[in-house]
Amino acid sequence: MKTANQKSVRGPNGGARPGSGRKKKSVKFADLKTITDAELESIVRDEVPVAMRELVRGVLMAENTKNGPRTYSRAPDLGAIIACLDRTFGKPKDRVEHSGPDGGAIPLIINPPHD
Repeated sequence: MKTANQKSVRGPNGGARPGSGRKKKSVKFADLKTITDAELESIVRDEVPVAMRELVRGVLMAENTKNGPRTYSRAPDLGAIIACLDRTFGKPKDRVEHSGPDGGAIPLIINPPHD
């Protein structure tokens, strides 16, 4: 039996091994290059026209069937196009106008506190 001061020693049937276990993010992603927001924005803005042409053109699908290969095209995905534009250029602000009865001012009534 192991006491609190003893370290775990690997036995004949397994146990803790050096280098095993979940890796830290700093080790796992150490070889990835970190880019700034400005660099990312310039890369994305340069690629958007190409991506939009491909999204608008639609998708060419190919699948194997029992009668042989079949190729067909799918219609453009409007939701994907809108999502790409919103994430690249920013979503437009929703414009909301409020008005009172007959397009006039909104009445404000303040009641005095009750004693």
